[in-house]
Amino acid sequence: MKRIFVAVSVDPAENLKETYHKFRTWFKTDRISWVDEEHMHITLKFIGDTPADRIPGIHHALTRVASAHQAFQASITGAGVFGSTYKPRVLWLGVEDGGNRMAALGRDITGALEEAGIPDDRQNFVPHLTLGRIKYLRQRRKLDEKVAKMQQKHLQDITVGAFHLIESVLGQEGPEYTILHSYPLKSSGQTREKVSGLPWWKNLLRRLGL
Repeated sequence: MKRIFVAVSVDPAENLKETYHKFRTWFKTDRISWVDEEHMHITLKFIGDTPADRIPGIHHALTRVASAHQAFQASITGAGVFGSTYKPRVLWLGVEDGGNRMAALGRDITGALEEAGIPDDRQNFVPHLTLGRIKYLRQRRKLDEKVAKMQQKHLQDITVGAFHLIESVLGQEGPEYTILHSYPLKSSGQTREKVSGLPWWKNLLRRLGL
């Protein structure tokens, strides 16, 4: 079994690194599992434990999605928290692009993988870059204040020219990541192929208004 996910890699610039280390300093007495700055990424789809013989089908589905999307620009802007005010779970930075192309890429990946037999987890896809997973937080009010001050702060522009199928192996020092396959997106001069982001039966129901 391989624990796998699909993601866009992010090479953090100095401004992003500075923000990351500020959050680590502000909450160094709290129990937060921080993402390694050398392995920052934007998860497009978490697949989870998967038998090795399913990988070729997943690879084929992702190749088809990549052929239908062009490279695009996005920005790392703002911050947020998943979970409730009383029990925050994940601290993240926001991802924005003018045409919601990251969200469209995520939807197409989810739909193609569902056709390949990977269940949809039914969660709304919110493009984000995880900074840390919160185990226990004593300074909840301080976190709210720091996140609020970051709402509109632009941290970094990125070019999304590819996404990757990545294996995660959990170890004592944190997860170790291995890229299994990479999927370059089309350059702006190439013709975009159409691919459905939903299985055929969902598209049929949508057309019928059901």
